[in-house]
Amino acid sequence: MSGRPNIVLVHGAWADGSSWGAVVERLQADGFHVTAPQFAEGALAADVARLRLVLARQDGPTVVAGHSYGGQIVTALGPDAPNVVGLVYIAAFGLDEGESIGTLLAQGPPGPALAHLDATSRATRGCPRTTS
Repeated sequence: MSGRPNIVLVHGAWADGSSWGAVVERLQADGFHVTAPQFAEGALAADVARLRLVLARQDGPTVVAGHSYGGQIVTALGPDAPNVVGLVYIAAFGLDEGESIGTLLAQGPPGPALAHLDATSRATRGCPRTTS
C-alpha cells in the first residue's frame, strides 16, 4: 500500500465509470489506487449495495467521491462503511435521510442547468423534454 487512501469514484446519472477516465489517469499518475465502478441506476438500494461490494475490495482507508446522482449513492452509505475516511461531493446531491432528488427539485423552479430536463416522469428518467 502506498500510504495514500484509495479513491472510489461514483458516476452520476446518464453516465458510467468511463466518465472519470481523465481523473483516474491523473490520480493514478500521482500514485493513488483508483476505482471507477459501474452503477445500474435502476434502484438506489442496488447502487448502494454495489458500492458496498466495491468498498469491501479496497485495501485500507478509502475516499469516496460522488458526482450528481452519485452523491445520493454516497450519502446512502450512512455511517457503517468502516474503511471510508472521507466523502467528496462533486456537483452532487447530499440529501437528508428520507429525502429524494425529485422532492428536492420540486421545491422551486429549476435553474438554467436543469430547465431542459423533465424529472417528473420515471419513464423518461429525466430525459430532455420533447414537444409534439
